[in-house]
Amino acid sequence: MTDGKVLAICSDYLGFIAALRDRAADLGLAMGSENAAEISGLAGATLARLMTPKTSGKILSIESFGVVLGLLGVKMLVVEDPAQTTRMKTRIVKRNAGYVRDSVLHLAIPKQTFKEMGQKGGKSKNAAMTRKQRSKLAHLAAMARHHPSEQARRSYRGRVAALARWAKVREERDGVDHLKARPRKADDEAGES
Repeated sequence: MTDGKVLAICSDYLGFIAALRDRAADLGLAMGSENAAEISGLAGATLARLMTPKTSGKILSIESFGVVLGLLGVKMLVVEDPAQTTRMKTRIVKRNAGYVRDSVLHLAIPKQTFKEMGQKGGKSKNAAMTRKQRSKLAHLAAMARHHPSEQARRSYRGRVAALARWAKVREERDGVDHLKARPRKADDEAGES
């Protein structure tokens, strides 16, 4: 099954890191040395941080996993643990074979399809909005395009708030709701007094 000798048996991540540290010690490799960094291609003391025995340190990633195994001259071997298998077999629910896919399905969707979907979504959204809502949305989009800074957004919000305050003053003065362009109801006036 394997052409090399078994160096360690581990069943968790920290045990795996301890086995890699032992292997580095057997080889006489200083994990934080420039030599290890040069051979592995990892920056500076990254290798030493990856091999720390604490859980709060850096962990092996998809990119660094193979690099570290190659540097230490080891390979992974997945072996069945008979005792653990017998314990887990009673708890495992068999999967439904009808839901199992033998291969992965990749869909290649052209950009034109996404463009058409966006246009269709935009049309349906516009149909559900009033003219005033569409105008406000277009105005906000123009503001975002031409004034991306936060200062411009704050300035715009300030102008809107000032216009709303001025509309309230005009409403009290004229008795007309200028924001909605409708006369104020008599019961509204009675409720205020």
